[in-house]
Amino acid sequence: NVNNIVGARPPAETGASATNAEAVDGIPSASRGLSGIFAVKQVLNALHERLARDGFLEVDVQHLAGDILAVQRRSADSGRRTCFITRSVYGRDICEDLPCDVGTLELPGAIAAVHVAATLYVPDQQHNCGDKTLTGLNCHVKTYSSLGEVAYLWRQNNRTMLKLKHFPPGSILVFSMNPNGMAQCIADLDDLLTPDAIRAPLEGLSLSDLNYLLFSCEAEESDRSGGKRGGYDIPGFGPLVYCGLMGVCAALDAERVARVQLATSPVVENIRAGDWLLDYFIGRLEPMPGLAGVRSWLERVQTVLSRMPRDLVPFHFDVAISELCSQAASALTAQLGVAASTSALVRDLAIATAQFWGATPSAPLHWDNAKRDGWQRWPSLCAGLPHFASGFMRNWGRDTFISLRGCLLATQRFDEARSTILVYAKVVRHGLCPNLLDAANNPRYNARDATWFLMQAIQDYVEMAPEGTDFLAAPVSLKWPVKEWDTDLAHLEPKTIADLIHLICAAHAKGIQFREWNAGSKIDEHMTDAGFNISVRLDEETGVIYGGNEANCGTWMDKMGSSDKAHNRGVPATPRDGAAVEIVGLLKSTLRWVSSLDDKAFPHSSVKTSTGKELSYKEWNSRLQANFERLFWVGEDDKAPTSLRGFYRDTVGATRSWQDFQLRPNYPIAMAVAPELFTRAYAQRALRTAADRLIGPLGMCTLDPSDKEYHGDYHNDDDSEDKAVAHGWNYHQGPEWVWPLGFYMKACNIFFPQLPAGVSPKKSPKASPAGSPKSQTGCEDEDPRFYRQTLMGLLAQHRRELALGKWRALPELTNSKGSVCHHSCPSQAWSIATLLDACRDFDLTDA
Repeated sequence: NVNNIVGARPPAETGASATNAEAVDGIPSASRGLSGIFAVKQVLNALHERLARDGFLEVDVQHLAGDILAVQRRSADSGRRTCFITRSVYGRDICEDLPCDVGTLELPGAIAAVHVAATLYVPDQQHNCGDKTLTGLNCHVKTYSSLGEVAYLWRQNNRTMLKLKHFPPGSILVFSMNPNGMAQCIADLDDLLTPDAIRAPLEGLSLSDLNYLLFSCEAEESDRSGGKRGGYDIPGFGPLVYCGLMGVCAALDAERVARVQLATSPVVENIRAGDWLLDYFIGRLEPMPGLAGVRSWLERVQTVLSRMPRDLVPFHFDVAISELCSQAASALTAQLGVAASTSALVRDLAIATAQFWGATPSAPLHWDNAKRDGWQRWPSLCAGLPHFASGFMRNWGRDTFISLRGCLLATQRFDEARSTILVYAKVVRHGLCPNLLDAANNPRYNARDATWFLMQAIQDYVEMAPEGTDFLAAPVSLKWPVKEWDTDLAHLEPKTIADLIHLICAAHAKGIQFREWNAGSKIDEHMTDAGFNISVRLDEETGVIYGGNEANCGTWMDKMGSSDKAHNRGVPATPRDGAAVEIVGLLKSTLRWVSSLDDKAFPHSSVKTSTGKELSYKEWNSRLQANFERLFWVGEDDKAPTSLRGFYRDTVGATRSWQDFQLRPNYPIAMAVAPELFTRAYAQRALRTAADRLIGPLGMCTLDPSDKEYHGDYHNDDDSEDKAVAHGWNYHQGPEWVWPLGFYMKACNIFFPQLPAGVSPKKSPKASPAGSPKSQTGCEDEDPRFYRQTLMGLLAQHRRELALGKWRALPELTNSKGSVCHHSCPSQAWSIATLLDACRDFDLTDA
């Protein structure tokens, strides 16, 4: 080859502060004694190595005209960049003149070094290659002595402007740039990101403040701003799920996973194009006095970012906002009593609990108190996001008290738990806790189970909160006095929490019978007339409480049909009338507990039944203990309408008698709260039955997939004529709900306890798999450590959802085999709460 270097020498000054290329970062110029194309390749190879080593990871490509491209490799943290401008040769007939529409390259900062300015010429020639020899083409390289030979350069608004003037096909121009003032910007931002500077505005924030700063879905944001502000919607990406910091942090994390080049993300482009997102963050904090310090910090960050080149802003925005989000999460976990050695799973679950405790104008915990003190002072525990974010649908008694132990007690939010219990206690009526609270304004009493989850929550609070049994003396004044709804019990008007517990038990012992307030379409447009009749009765012989009818659904499996086309309107899919197994377990837990309390803490010893007989709490507890397994266990000798054995009935005495024997995830709830009811061997077998048939990737099937009524995919918009699924009638007929898994894990932890150190199991369950005759007859010889390891292995998908999902949460439910259910809440309080509570039992360390 004829490879000649023409006029090779360091570039001269051009008015843009170009310097000797050899003096910059060890990158040679094209004049190191090598010939022709090899000299240029030496420079490019050296740049390739250095740019990769020094973190020049961001790449921008700009089409200047025709076959001319400008490629920038940029170090996002320092702002330094190297620019490659090339003009390719795709044919022999290309004119050497530049296209008339060649664009201008606008670059922040000043040129620091020119590495290559050259053109490769290849004369017309025949390319001859033998069978064994590959020959090159004769060519020569011309290098230019200055940038002025190939481009016009000028300064404008503190930026370097470059427009090509002589750049034949086959040309390349490579130069490096340093941004003006970037070092000072980085130093100023570093000052704001020191531990002391970033933690100071976060000190003393309440749980409600942190909820607002980190989370707040669009419905909550609209409610809190009086409809003036919604979510932040990014063109090409969509709305951020949270208006707080976690929304954009989750979005950026998702884009990091989805894209090779984060710089191409619509999220990054939005941040690069303007300050709208930062303005949004700052503006939404203005009406929150408790977050004034955070707002001031963000304004100072914005001032620093405004001095940076726009293409560098996304990186530093990401650094600053991610660090603020991380420190806010750390402040949250410190308040929640989460130790530094705690596993990432428990930390993520604890942080997720803050999504649900927040204040909204339309759904304060107590309406009258909020009018007196302001709605910001009365936050409440939201059932799920975004469907239950605001209005009368935000607060549910059942959801609240299933969630309270994990969301508030396990996270040491005792004041919040206390105020929640006391507000619900104030509106007890008919001996029942309301299902829908509606800010204690228009509650609805159509749930038989919410009351017993309240009773369990009171017991848990006394067990876990510092004030202990003193809480039982906390004053209570009912909004609706007892005499207004049951004159026979008027003498039991409660003055304390202990009195309230006694009133609730007395009402159930006597029997509850009433018709819902405002019965009719005003409160339920689908329910038939009979469904508004609420009843509960005690079977004195067994101690079991029964309730409900086939026209209503008083437990958490409460889907009411609404399709005229499919003829399921007004028909509950799962009425579960009779004695529901989890209610019986919760009742037993309450009876055991109050029977153990001294007279000072609980000055009540007995109730009166519907026959007027005195029934002591201890006797009631004993009767339930003696009869439970006889009524609920389904063993080999049981005359059940199913071939399945080795589990506990879902209900006893249901109108639809076959539904008593349906395998559902409710008996592990009873196991977790009242383990004394269960024979260990039976319990272990039943837990294995549930594991074999009900456990999915995230939750538990609400019905055995082998059941003829099973339909595992929930679509609330199904407008078919199929009664089983129309309008989502199968809500609890197979879809996999997450919250029962927490109780299942707690039950396993009780009935498969960890062996003491040095104790060897008699037999591994691998040698006797679930379902074999051996494992169906005896369970005490199995290795509990196997079950603990298996249980923690079940949570792999939960870890991913919490760490990488855009909601940073766990959903209400999934469809069959863990598939996404688009009609489910993607973030549900009880899903987080029960798993956090269960994981605490496993004493997890960071691993």
